[in-house]
Amino acid sequence: MTNAYALLLNCNPRNVPIEKIERQLNQAKDWGRMAPNIWFFNTNLTQEEWYDRIKPVLDPTDSILIVSISMQYYKGWVYQPIIEWFQRDKEGRPGA
Repeated sequence: MTNAYALLLNCNPRNVPIEKIERQLNQAKDWGRMAPNIWFFNTNLTQEEWYDRIKPVLDPTDSILIVSISMQYYKGWVYQPIIEWFQRDKEGRPGA
């Protein structure tokens, strides 16, 4: 079963290059970035497993929150690529 999560970070980008975080997210089935510190992603793994993947690339003073989200119910006004990300079929994509 695919799980959808929101990843929220409060970190200094000079200490943690965004590329390192996105390199980890590339292991997910699919992901999209909504804001400089917010990503949505789909995976077969738990939020604990993702925490263990992402936490090592962060600075000890950074904050991380991974929240389960529903892909079924959403409403909002965001830029089109995020809306399209929510609307795409999430089953059958490669990745963790």
